[in-house]
Order: sequence, then structure tokens, then C-alpha cells
Amino acid sequence: MHRTTASRGTVARGTAAAVANAKTGSLAAGHSVAPSGYRPQLDGLRALACLGVLYSHLWVEESMLGHAGVRLFFTLSGYLITLILLDDADKRALGLPRQPLWHFYARRALRLWPAYYAALAIALITNVHDLRDSATWHILYATNIYFAVTNNWWPQVIVSWWSLSVEEQFYLVWPILLLAVPRRWQAASAIAFCLGGLMLRALFPSDSVAYYTLPFASLDSLTGGALLAMAEHRGRLSKWFPLIALPVLALQLWAWELPPALATQCYETSFAVVFTCIVAVLSRGYAGPLNWIFGSPLARYLGKISYGIYLYHMFVRVLLQEFSYPLAPSLMTVGFHMFAVGTLLTVALASLSWYVLEAPMNRLKRHVSYP
Repeated sequence: MHRTTASRGTVARGTAAAVANAKTGSLAAGHSVAPSGYRPQLDGLRALACLGVLYSHLWVEESMLGHAGVRLFFTLSGYLITLILLDDADKRALGLPRQPLWHFYARRALRLWPAYYAALAIALITNVHDLRDSATWHILYATNIYFAVTNNWWPQVIVSWWSLSVEEQFYLVWPILLLAVPRRWQAASAIAFCLGGLMLRALFPSDSVAYYTLPFASLDSLTGGALLAMAEHRGRLSKWFPLIALPVLALQLWAWELPPALATQCYETSFAVVFTCIVAVLSRGYAGPLNWIFGSPLARYLGKISYGIYLYHMFVRVLLQEFSYPLAPSLMTVGFHMFAVGTLLTVALASLSWYVLEAPMNRLKRHVSYP
């Protein structure tokens, strides 16, 4: 749910050359970095992830598309946030003027907090699903931990917010870890971070809520995106990299033979690998036969407002369940009608949120530029 810009430059050596290159838009750190500019296909990918979440929550609750959409959002977040942080690391290594790290956190807060706390305030005022009983957890962005502690997906109206808490917790830790280690150890640190998360996730039963919602449970997706950003930033991303997804998908057939707990681990990590490969393709300016989906104006618009779609869609579901009878009883239950009407209402609400609240707050980020 983020956008990023990064610079591309030629490699140069020596401080004087570095400063000269920096003034002309390039960086000298012994490597080339990611292509600059807005990447419309990634907004299309956000739209696709949102569609999966809407499908699972408004139409077919047993579908795995919603879970896949969340994992895709994690991969995008790890990728885009890491690109931003690597630009800052470049400036630090070159001794160039750089913005303080608190600017990064301020920009994240301006992007995420206004809509989140506005929705939370409305939910607390109305006390939908007895939300006040657990208000402190959600105010502190600890919804994921609350669900894990109670081993329950209630309050249902904010059932998807656990992933927002995971991302917020990742933002607190990842910048400090990434910028604290030397450049040559950054990739190794990300891999260690990921493996640590996998080992901790394996300690929990795969049918428990904690298995999915605790912060370390999604590190394979988050660090998968981060490792992709590192490879791209250093000019080491081969065009053949996405082919890694093929043997991973083939292994899914073999995973059925594993014990259930281990099979679930394999499936979860496979999500991370496959989605990392998809992001790798689209981030390079994809112009293939599916570009009519990922690059279409509609997909790009839905990607732009995807945060609001994700934030509000369960509120729309609750409203339909509570107030659609007797005019439209078919909207009270999960199914095609709820999906069709709920999606339209959610997009309308997310659009209003974008233009009235999110975009104006987003413009304030010009006062806290980063990197």
C-alpha cells in the first residue's frame, strides 16, 4: 500500500566522485540502484490483492484468496519500504545530507493513521461487536496480538486489521535493523530475520490464530519483498529470477505427502516466494499480455485507494447484515449479492476517504521528506 521512488545512477568511486554523481541524480556506492518513478503495475497488483480479500469476506468465506491477498500486501510492503531505506543507507555511506529516521515514521503515520483512527473512532462510538471491550489493543495497533491471545477472530468487524498491526510492527523494527548493519550484512540479516520467524511460527499449531497473526508469522513474505529490493537496488536482479516460482509451485504437489503442520509451513512460505517473483516481474515495468489488467486505469485507481478498501470493507459487510432486511434480505448473508453490492459500497467509501482524508494528509508528507 505504498509508493516509493528510488534513483538509478552509474557506479563511481571516491568521495568527490560520489558527491558529483549525487548532484546529477546518481549514487556512488559500488552498485546501481532501482529504477525511479511510479510503478503503475504495482497499483494493479494491489487491486488484485484487494479483490481476493473482498471475495473471501463477502462471497466465499472458505476461499484462500483473501489470505493470499494479505500475503501479497506484505510482500509489496517489504519491497517498497526497503527500497526507501536503501536510498537512505546510500546517502549515509556517501556522507551526503540525509533526513532523520523519524521522517520515515512520520510519513508512515501520515499515510496510515488518519483513516485508521477515524474508522476506529466510529467503531468505538457505535460499539459495534462490543469493540470497546478490547479498545486498548486496537488503539495501540496490537489487534494481531489480541486475536492471538484470545485465539479468536472477534470482533469480526475488524477481522482484517490484524495485518495492519503486523505491518506497523514491521515498520518499527525493520528500519532500525536494516540501517544498523553494514551493507554487506544486510541480505544476511534479512535471511536470518526470516528464518527466525519461520522457526517461531513452527512452535504454534497451524490451526491456531497465533500461527497467522503474530508478527513473526509473516516475516517470510515481508523479508521476501525486502530481499527483492536489495537485489534490485544492487543491480543483481536477473531477468530469470521469476522462474524460481516454477519449482516452488511444483513442490506443492509433493507437500501433500508431508505431515499437516509441515505442509502448512511449506504452503505459507511458497506464497512468499511466488509473490516475490510476481512483484519482481511487475516492478520492472511489465508490458506483457496481462498488462491490460495490471496497467488499466481502473486497476490503478483501485490500487490507489486499496488501503481504504481493505480498512472499511468489513464495516460495509456489517452494515449490510444489520440493515438490509427487509428490503434486500439476500444482502444479509455472504454470497454473490453481498459481494457485488458490498464491493460497490466499499469502493465508494474508500474513494470518499481518499479525497477527503487520506490525500490531504498525504500532501503533508512534503514537510518530512525521506530519504
